[in-house]
Amino acid sequence: MAASWSDLDISDAEFDINALHSALDAHRNERGMSWKAVAREMNRADERYSIHPISASTISGLKNKRWGVEGDGVLQMLLWLDRTPESFVPCHPGAMYPEARLPQVRSHQVLRFDVPSIYARLDVRRKCAGAELEASGPGDRWTV
Repeated sequence: MAASWSDLDISDAEFDINALHSALDAHRNERGMSWKAVAREMNRADERYSIHPISASTISGLKNKRWGVEGDGVLQMLLWLDRTPESFVPCHPGAMYPEARLPQVRSHQVLRFDVPSIYARLDVRRKCAGAELEASGPGDRWTV
């Protein structure tokens, strides 16, 4: 195992939506729950009132998805499973690292992606890559 999270050699692999559905279904079956009960528990319906809840059909419908899954909903599913996002990326070396664990949130809170921060970081990378592309000349091929 590498010394730290930043030292990991992470391959280019995609989040496995089918594996997420399988894990949700297995956990649901272990607990003898319906998809509706899973959604109610995942949404913490008794504790949070001002959220856009995840529907049971969204959760159970993951088995038919290949792309287009809403990220904030996936975060709630991962919290319910007590799993890391990396545990659903095949061969990800950081799946068991403590740094990969999602933060626990209070009952009235909802864990969400920080979209403005993600945009700012990507924009910096885009601008740096654009500067490198300009410096290398117009004949070079470059893809993101």
